[in-house]
Amino acid sequence: MIKKRVLFLSALFVFFICVFGAAAEGREGLFYIPDMDEMSFFIESQSFLKKAENGKTSLSDAQFKNIYSREIGQDFFSSMLYENFFRVTENETLKKQLKTYIKKENLETDYAKTLLKKLDSEKKVYEQDGKKSIRYSYKNKEFDENINLFDFVEVHPFKDEFGMLLFNNDWDILTYTSEGSGQKENNKDVFLIYGGNTNSITVRITEYENIVNEDDLQKVFKNEFYEKKYPDAWYFMELDKKGILETCGADRYFVGCGKGPDLIPEIDCGTFNGFLYNKTMQKVFSVSFFMNFSQINMNYEIRDRLFDYVRFFTLFCFCD
Repeated sequence: MIKKRVLFLSALFVFFICVFGAAAEGREGLFYIPDMDEMSFFIESQSFLKKAENGKTSLSDAQFKNIYSREIGQDFFSSMLYENFFRVTENETLKKQLKTYIKKENLETDYAKTLLKKLDSEKKVYEQDGKKSIRYSYKNKEFDENINLFDFVEVHPFKDEFGMLLFNNDWDILTYTSEGSGQKENNKDVFLIYGGNTNSITVRITEYENIVNEDDLQKVFKNEFYEKKYPDAWYFMELDKKGILETCGADRYFVGCGKGPDLIPEIDCGTFNGFLYNKTMQKVFSVSFFMNFSQINMNYEIRDRLFDYVRFFTLFCFCD
């Protein structure tokens, strides 16, 4: 059964290579609209990897090598799922396989070096804002703030009119309402934050009402703000309704992204926005991811790859 499962995933991966070729990567990073086949592969892969994490599926060294060599570093968003799984796995058998494989193959990529640091790190539990948090320390010089980009859940923050895939972390949640009442049923704006110190991520989910013309749309996008924040590095576009967006429920779909230095020296950051406009509702639903990395975060050298992966989640939204 395990062998069939691995062969299925490998065969599907080869299918992507044949059909899509190498995905385009421009100045703004790797980005494209996946089709339903790759999205199915993505979901199937997460299920498979969760079983491996929980010990319900085991991998021989040969199967592990096959998966690592086929998936890691490829120009597909689904490959990044595997990369983020190996960054956060707590399965001792998988961790040993990772370390052995990297050293045996003499892998010198930034990703492999990052994995070895994480595997050799000390796990520390500490109190932050009244709750327990986890941090990994490598020689007390580089750190990982335990942000999980592998696991995700489907959420519906606005009375089921809007849904999205959200990274599954122990978020601190702030909500806002148009009336200022603070009552959950009137929420129009949800702000989530996780991490801190050397690496943090925020997600802002917003519902805009009474959007009837192009001027209303432009106000929602706030492109002038982001063009100032990311000079010559803010990219904004309307997407074609193809691939997974064919059934997203939006009449128009827009995305924006920017990467560059943060306000604090020695920190890099990225913002990744998605906007779904529904004419019938006269509403725009938006999601904005923001992530930053300090130079003493052990993931700093692979930050662009992580930024690209987070950006893909601006596509995993829909109007109900």
